[in-house]
Amino acid sequence: MKLYGFGSNASGQLGIGHNEDTSVPQLCHPVADEEWPSSIRTIKAGGNHTLVLLESGQLYISGSIPGGKTGMGLESDLISHFHEVPHSMFGRSKVKLCSASWEASVIVTDDNDIYTFGVGLKGELGSGNEGSHPQNKLERFGPLGEQIIDLSSGMAHTLVIFSNGDVYGWGNGRKGQLGQPAEILSEPRAAQTFPIS
Repeated sequence: MKLYGFGSNASGQLGIGHNEDTSVPQLCHPVADEEWPSSIRTIKAGGNHTLVLLESGQLYISGSIPGGKTGMGLESDLISHFHEVPHSMFGRSKVKLCSASWEASVIVTDDNDIYTFGVGLKGELGSGNEGSHPQNKLERFGPLGEQIIDLSSGMAHTLVIFSNGDVYGWGNGRKGQLGQPAEILSEPRAAQTFPIS
């Protein structure tokens, strides 16, 4: 499978080997390889970084990763090829879901654990901590025995949905993105849901 990228690339977020903007699609690939080790499950774009999740549960990242380089053994906050994120960052579990906010990444493992890394000045990390952090494992929340089936991040907030339909969120909810009351949440909170007819 081949992956191509084009557009803004000042932080190397396209994973094409340099950090120049391009209007012509260019091949994206992992460092030292021409092919991805398995099929691509999903691609998530943050403000200046990109996540590629493979069907095998391997996660790759490219671009600006402030606060995240430490756990990945990288020498720079800016990487212009996709690098595999070590499973050791997630307790050796496989990644089943991922999302990207402007400067943070959210990972859900097949054990239903949630990890965040990056910058969280408005609660984006969901751990109660602000600033730049290489890795946070969130305390379990939500309904007991239910699996996280999806998640999505906006510029500075994240929502997760459980198999029973419950929705939880954290981050910048000042405009109501996380339900009411509209406020910044540094830890997950159940979102008020309403039926749509």
